[in-house]
Amino acid sequence: GQNLVAEQVSLEEAPQSPSLHLFPNPASAQLQVRITDAAGGKAQIQVFSMTGQIIQEEETLLSEGTNLHNLEVNQLPQGTYFINVITDKTKLNQKFTVTR
Repeated sequence: GQNLVAEQVSLEEAPQSPSLHLFPNPASAQLQVRITDAAGGKAQIQVFSMTGQIIQEEETLLSEGTNLHNLEVNQLPQGTYFINVITDKTKLNQKFTVTR
């Protein structure tokens, strides 16, 4: 006879490294902010002008994994801005443009 040995292998997904994706970029009315976070928790979303002035600030609750957040940008003048997403463990930032 044959001996058959079965080994149990568990596959655990590696924690995703935090990331920030913005689309559409450039935006005219609404900017979709896709935040990937391994831990979840509270996040501060800040929009800055090129001169460093805070234009918009909101708090959101992130769940583990990928989160979508819509940001209204239709009241912002045309131009280039920075977005910061700050959690307990990470600070992500990216540049975006508002066009009309």
